[in-house]
Amino acid sequence: MLTLMANLALRAEPPAPAITIPPGVIAASQAQKEFISKLATLPVGASKTDVVTALGSPADQNAAKWSYQINEDQEGGYYLRADLTFGINGLTGGGVSYGHITISRKDE
Repeated sequence: MLTLMANLALRAEPPAPAITIPPGVIAASQAQKEFISKLATLPVGASKTDVVTALGSPADQNAAKWSYQINEDQEGGYYLRADLTFGINGLTGGGVSYGHITISRKDE
């Protein structure tokens, strides 16, 4: 019986990362590269305090969902957006999206 359990344990897949980062995501700035690196290390079950320590305060939040957006620069450019979901036991998952945005000043 122990041998069977040991064999099953050896074949077990590693846990999936908490945050889904799509293949082909390109970080256009150093801040975006650091953000993606930190996202990739967040485990399922991380507390909200752990997430704030790793990523800073979210741009938008409610009890179950936090959102972060990192723009390439002050004028926009390529952005990365992370939406994280939380349950009773902490971080349950999330995903990254990306795109391009142009921010214009009101005086222009």
